Amino acid sequence: MPASSRHPGLDGLRGLAFLGVLLFHDAWLGIGWAGVPLFFLVSGVLIRGSLARTPGTGARRLWGFAVKRLARLGPLYVPWMLGALALRQLSGESTSGVSVLGLATGTLNWTRAVAPLDDPALTHLWSLSAEEQCYALAAIGVAFGAGRRSLAALVVAASALRLGLWLALSTTEPYLRADAVYQLTHVDLFAVGVALAAAPDALARWRWPATASTGAVLTVLLLLEPPTTPWQLTSLGLPFAGISHGQPLWQQPLLTLLLAPWVAQVMVCPPSWTTLPALRHLGRRCYALYVLHWSVLTTLDTALGVAHPTELPWPLAIAKLALALALLLVLAELSWRWLERPADRWLRQRLAAGA
Repeated sequence: MPASSRHPGLDGLRGLAFLGVLLFHDAWLGIGWAGVPLFFLVSGVLIRGSLARTPGTGARRLWGFAVKRLARLGPLYVPWMLGALALRQLSGESTSGVSVLGLATGTLNWTRAVAPLDDPALTHLWSLSAEEQCYALAAIGVAFGAGRRSLAALVVAASALRLGLWLALSTTEPYLRADAVYQLTHVDLFAVGVALAAAPDALARWRWPATASTGAVLTVLLLLEPPTTPWQLTSLGLPFAGISHGQPLWQQPLLTLLLAPWVAQVMVCPPSWTTLPALRHLGRRCYALYVLHWSVLTTLDTALGVAHPTELPWPLAIAKLALALALLLVLAELSWRWLERPADRWLRQRLAAGA
């Protein structure tokens, strides 16, 4: 039984995470970027359940899990990647070998730090690379009996990595520095999600104290360094305000403090809104929706003759967003029915037979 069927609200959270990212990329919601960390937290919960249901032990369980992940993600990711790269080639745009390597090996979150890739069809795939790396770490840990101490060590190691990257990139332009550190360090959120899968009850009781504590920390940070532009104010000072003063160093721990108890609460007793059919449907189709969304948004912007969505008048911007969501739902459903699900079944059979 899928983990999300035991915790139906988690599909709703994944749907909420996607909506946040969609609204962020369409310049409606500055804090929408937090949908990515929320998704990593929920993914940790779900992947722990998937690993627990994978038969075998040690290397056999590791192979079985790898087969399931490859069969689930590959059928859409591979043709999308190849198609986008082919279109770039046909349009005369060059793609560095480092970027191609990152896309092909699931390390785009690392290669982007040295070879930026500015393409709405491909840029956001860094998060899939980061997630695949989390899958690998979780699979190795569970397959070989890693416990809570190992998860705690991962959280500490991620914080140390974040600090090390921040110091190593001290001479880099501030925006790129913050962007690189943000993209490379999500393993702590994923590890907390894996831990939540085992014991959500205790943490759920801390949701209100965690919210109050996060609010207090945010207030102090904003007082110490108030945002200086409307974009930063819309974003509650989180995305890029204060990047010259170490914002990425506190961003992830703060999100973990805020989000983890609420994810635990959804697992224990989901609020009614998290089980709304429409939101759960978005969660079940969130993979294709995420892969496709930025291309659909930018294509519509181009068709409307604007370089950025904020150039559109409000009525037209609302209509464009509604059309984009409708198109995405249709495309995601077609992808699921005619590509992802059939290829998933076929690949699992072939890969399992070759094991």
